[in-house]
Amino acid sequence: MLKSTLLAFLTAVNIRDAMAVANGDNKDIFPPCCALLQLADGDPIVQPALEELPEPPTALYHLNMTLADKTWRQYFIEKSAAEAIKPKQEKPSSLPQEWQTMWSHWAAEAVFVENKDAGGQTGGEAILKAYGLNGLTRTQLRNARKRIAALADSAFEIYQISKKTGTKTPKADRDIVAELRKALYDSNEPSKSEENLDRLFGSTGGTYTEMCAGAGNHAGTTIAATIMCICGLKSDKSAAAPCYAGGTTDIVWGARNSPAGTTWTTIRGICPKISKPVISEAALRNLIHSTQAKIHAKANDLYFGPIGETNCNGSDGGSCVKFTGLATGGTADYTKVKWMRTLNDIADNINSRTTYNQQTKKTKDSLNQLIREAETVARREKLDPELQAMPAAAEQQKTPEKPTAEDCNAHKTNTTCLSPCTWHESESDKDKKCKLDPVKVEQQVAQKAGAEEGTAGRAAASTGCATNGTKAE
Repeated sequence: MLKSTLLAFLTAVNIRDAMAVANGDNKDIFPPCCALLQLADGDPIVQPALEELPEPPTALYHLNMTLADKTWRQYFIEKSAAEAIKPKQEKPSSLPQEWQTMWSHWAAEAVFVENKDAGGQTGGEAILKAYGLNGLTRTQLRNARKRIAALADSAFEIYQISKKTGTKTPKADRDIVAELRKALYDSNEPSKSEENLDRLFGSTGGTYTEMCAGAGNHAGTTIAATIMCICGLKSDKSAAAPCYAGGTTDIVWGARNSPAGTTWTTIRGICPKISKPVISEAALRNLIHSTQAKIHAKANDLYFGPIGETNCNGSDGGSCVKFTGLATGGTADYTKVKWMRTLNDIADNINSRTTYNQQTKKTKDSLNQLIREAETVARREKLDPELQAMPAAAEQQKTPEKPTAEDCNAHKTNTTCLSPCTWHESESDKDKKCKLDPVKVEQQVAQKAGAEEGTAGRAAASTGCATNGTKAE
C-alpha cells in the first residue's frame, strides 16, 4: 500500500512538472504575499506605539533657581544695553567641573527667574505663586531650598541620562512604514502608467526565466517582484491565472521585460486594500514564516511555488521563483532574500520598542515622583504650624549683604581684596584686578545660611514664640 501511494505521488509530481500553468496553481501560496502587501495600505498603525520622550522638569528647575541665593544667581546673568537680562556671555576660567557642566543650565534658569513679564512680575515671583510659596517667610523659603535643590539635581541627572539614551530610540512609525513599502514594492506601489515593472526587480529588464529563476535572485528584491513571478506567465503563454482559481485576466510578461503596470490592478483585484492595517512584530514574523513554509529545496536552490515545480519558466516549468544557491546542506539562507531580510530587520526594530518603552516610562515615573515630592515640600513649608510660628525676632534678622562683582572691583589693592573676592595681578584693566570668586561666594552663602538658621532656632527657643504659636511675618 505504501509503495503504491509513493508511486502515485511521484507520478503526480512528474506529471505536474510537465503540465502548463493553470488557474489557481499558486492560490495557496499567494495569501501570505497578499497579507504583506496589505500591511502598507492606507494609514498603517505600528504597535506597540512608541513612548514619547519625557518632558524636562522645567517647573522644578525654575523653583530651584528661584530659591537659590540671589547674589549667587546674579553671577550667571548680565544686562544688555536695553536693560534686558541675558546669560553672561563669558564664563570665568578655572571653574570647578560641576560649574563647567551646569553653567548653561544655571544661566538659563537665572534669566527666567530675573526677567519680568508684561505685568512686571518676575519669573521667580510667578513660580513662588504657582507652588503656593508666595508670602512665606525667608526662613520657610530657606528651609525648602536645600530639599528642593536635591530634588532638582536628581531630576536634572535623570533627564540628561534619558536624553543620552535617546540616540537609541527605535525608528518612528513613518520610517518603519517607509522601509516596509521599500521592501514591498520599491517605495512606490505600481501604477497603471508604468510601461513595465522592472524596477521591482532592481533590474533594467529580462525574460521571465532570467528574472524569476536566473542568477542574481532578482525576484527576491521586493515582494511585488516575487508576486509578478508566482502570478505571471511567460510572454508566449496566456489563458491562465496562477494566483486565482477563477481568474480570467492574465499577467503576461513581455519578451524582454516584466509585465506592464496595468497588471498590478489584477493583483490588487484579488488582494483588496485595507484602510488601517496594524504592523506589529508578531504580524511580520507570522507572515514571514508563512511565506517560508511555502518554499521547498532541491540541491542547493530554493523554490517558492508548488512542490515539484523547479524550472520556473512561467510555462510548463510552472510559475514560481528560484532562489539560486540559497540552500546549503539542507539549510536555507533567507538573509540573502532582500525583502525577507528587510522585514526581519523591521520586526527586530519593533521588538526593541518594548524595552525602550519600559525604560522611558520608568524615567517619566521617576521625574513625576520628584515633581510630586517638590510639591509636597512646598505644601509642608506653607502649612507646618511650627514653621508658621517662627518668631518675628528670628525672622527679622537681616541676611548680610553679599559682595557683588562691582563691590570687588572697587578694591584697588591686593591687601583689601578679601574673600569672596580674588586678586588677579595679570588683569590688564586696573579697575578689575579684584574679581568676585563664585565658588567662594557659594561657600560663604552656605556658611551664613547655617549660621542664620542656628540663630533663628536659638531666638525661637529663648522667646518662646514657637510654643505660643506666634507667626513670623
